[in-house]
Amino acid sequence: MSTREERLISHFRKIFQELGVDLNDADFKETPDRLMKMYKEMFDPSPPPKVTLFPNKSKESELILVKNIDVVLVCPHHLVFVYPGTVHVGYVPDEYLVGLSKIARIATWLAKPPKTQEDYTQELSDFLMKLIRPKGVMVIADFAHGCMRCRGTNQRRSTTITSSIAGVFAKPPKGKNPREEMLELLKLSRNE
Repeated sequence: MSTREERLISHFRKIFQELGVDLNDADFKETPDRLMKMYKEMFDPSPPPKVTLFPNKSKESELILVKNIDVVLVCPHHLVFVYPGTVHVGYVPDEYLVGLSKIARIATWLAKPPKTQEDYTQELSDFLMKLIRPKGVMVIADFAHGCMRCRGTNQRRSTTITSSIAGVFAKPPKGKNPREEMLELLKLSRNE
């Protein structure tokens, strides 16, 4: 165990002691250890996923939508989970296509370290615009905030939706609106 890990465990022990938690209780005995591992995992950056772009040989120019990507965020204000979280990513390709699983990998990778849902949604959109260089990207994120569900207002069913649009989603060409198409597809999928 590293010195950093030992310090983190020590700090968690002190917090529990201040709260009056009996660390000899079997349920809490290993909790400082577990918290150290959990928070290390949440905060330690990991390298971006390897992504291969493919030439758009078929000249695909219609909406490609990857929906219902499960993502877990951590609220930077309360350090509680923002979950369940569902992300929908649509893009209109230009010269390149990206493997669909890579969109899900990027969406989960960008969820670390803790950040606001608003920042996450914008970061994902910006990252995909730079990586794929499509005609446009639209990201819709729908999350349940633990800080609203288990404290404060105690809103058990409340979720928050954020979106980020770029390119043709923000400024659709005449006669075709990929933003409306994506929203309609998401609406239809909810009725299934």
